[in-house]
Amino acid sequence: MSAQPESAAVALIKAAMWPLVVLTGLALFYSPMHKTLDSLAKRSDSIQTIKLGTLELDIKASDLPSPDPDAVKAMEQLDQSMILEFLPIDENLGSPKCYYALVDPRLSTDTKLSQLGLVKFTEEAPESGSQCQFPHHIEFTPLGLKARNFLLKVIAIEISGKNSN
Repeated sequence: MSAQPESAAVALIKAAMWPLVVLTGLALFYSPMHKTLDSLAKRSDSIQTIKLGTLELDIKASDLPSPDPDAVKAMEQLDQSMILEFLPIDENLGSPKCYYALVDPRLSTDTKLSQLGLVKFTEEAPESGSQCQFPHHIEFTPLGLKARNFLLKVIAIEISGKNSN
């Protein structure tokens, strides 16, 4: 019987690894990426080198993915906490969320993501015996998928220096 919980724990750890890698990358690259995107938005297609402090990237603006105009409007409103809650959502199934109080800052962040039209955010009934006081389910809207895919492509280009369309 003890093998079952261990297997479930291993599966849970494996499933949690990719969001942790993405969150770590975002935490490390959020500020430089934000400055890069702002800089690129203000310049023409002739940019070939982008400097982030001592880091210098050779990238053509034409190599960057073209975002949906509505996605751009929504992404302009994102802050670091919103991106950190947004990217780990499962693309196909959505993600269950458990808030332990109505003043949970993640609840406020997810509500803002919903107001931007990036996610669909629904309240669920608490399960009996669960410690979760305010269960919700969150999933991407079509606009949210466009924004997420754009952000992931930019991260990939930043890391690899290649356009992988």
